[in-house]
Amino acid sequence: MPDTSVILIAGINFILTTTSIVYLLRHPRDPQAMISWSLVFIFLPVLGPILFFMIGEEKLRRLRLRRRFRHRQPDNPSSFSPHLSIPDDIPDFLYGFIQMATRLCLRRATNGNQVVVYHSGKESFQALIDAVSQARGHVHLEYYIFHADETGRQLGNLLVEKVKQGVECRLLVDFIGCWGRKRWDFLATLRAGGVDVGFFLPVVPWKGRVRMNFRNHRKIAIIDGSIGFTGSQNIGNEYVGLSKDFSIWHDTHLKIMGPAVADLQEIFANDWWYATRRLLRNDCYYPPLLTCGDQVVHILPSGPDINTNILHHLLFAVISAAQRNVHIATPYFVPDSTMLLALEAAAYRGVEVTILVPAELDMPLTLWAGRSYYRDLLLSGVDIYEYQAGMMHSKVVIVDDTWGMVGSANMDIRSFRLNFETSVFLYNQDLAKQLEDNFQTMLQDAKQVELRDTFHSFGISLRQGFARLISPML
Repeated sequence: MPDTSVILIAGINFILTTTSIVYLLRHPRDPQAMISWSLVFIFLPVLGPILFFMIGEEKLRRLRLRRRFRHRQPDNPSSFSPHLSIPDDIPDFLYGFIQMATRLCLRRATNGNQVVVYHSGKESFQALIDAVSQARGHVHLEYYIFHADETGRQLGNLLVEKVKQGVECRLLVDFIGCWGRKRWDFLATLRAGGVDVGFFLPVVPWKGRVRMNFRNHRKIAIIDGSIGFTGSQNIGNEYVGLSKDFSIWHDTHLKIMGPAVADLQEIFANDWWYATRRLLRNDCYYPPLLTCGDQVVHILPSGPDINTNILHHLLFAVISAAQRNVHIATPYFVPDSTMLLALEAAAYRGVEVTILVPAELDMPLTLWAGRSYYRDLLLSGVDIYEYQAGMMHSKVVIVDDTWGMVGSANMDIRSFRLNFETSVFLYNQDLAKQLEDNFQTMLQDAKQVELRDTFHSFGISLRQGFARLISPML
């Protein structure tokens, strides 16, 4: 007779597996993801279905605030929507793209901004410190990672000092990104010093919060509602070049002044309300923003709380419309079949497609999964480079030397579908040239991948194939 415990476990596994498969069939997604999860159910009895309900969901039901300023035109005669005149230096082919971006995210591009591009972590962090030091009303920070090291404590101590001066300081961090007793103790110290700290989607099993996905991967700072920072840089020693593993660390970060800052503030306000259930109603958070320059900026949030995969749609559209070149820098490269097709089709059309990724990663599975796509891309004419001089953490796309994207999103499935991200589209040739110049500089410290490099031993090819199989879950 079989042991009673064996029968019980088998019964539980049958119920969990059946429930998971039924749920999967009733909530269709990418076929590769469905197949991957089905294999997990088979090869990981009991644990597989549990993992699915912890990390397998791709959408999050989240009520987002509909504040009046979302549809309010900034007090600035230069700001524009697709229904107004477009500045002369924007190419005609971008007009339809701007319309598409506006319809997808219900957020208009704005002119009259001043944008400073930073490629050095030390410079961008110092600019943040300087801006926070000058704050008079409020400081709002939102980060995926906020380390309790020298860099984190420098900014944290400054926040506590600003609180003593009467400045409202709020810090929103991702619960998983800031996981660990040391960081929690540090954040508790900031709270004791008067900094209002919030955690995004904490995992609290005894309260029914078990989802590990839907991480807030954004990096945003707003000072007095008039200066904004966003891009790929978190807060920690490694991001300013003080890491023991990577003495050289590349991030691309932006400082923005002008009407676009209100969009960053709105993103923070929505995330803050969702995490803390506290509204930021005071009009002081949204001061009138006058023209600071002549640069056109489009702030686009994306995430699993939006039915349309905004970032995925827009990148597919702009890559498909490229006429001369597409240059992509991303630390994590795990494209889905649609994005892979767009890149290959662009190369077949004669567009110069170049992808820059780091040679080393903190997540080997993601590195192996990305390399499994190299052969198909190279055969289509895509150029691939692996950065050798340190960690390349920038997330940048440049198209036809006229359009650029900087943000927190990687070129991977997680950023397209599961993470909350912020991307900045720059419709300005001068800014695109700055991004392009830095891209070419990084290429000088990178090794080009040749087709012969994609022929691997049995063991390497096997692990790359396995990593690609589970890539929808990475």
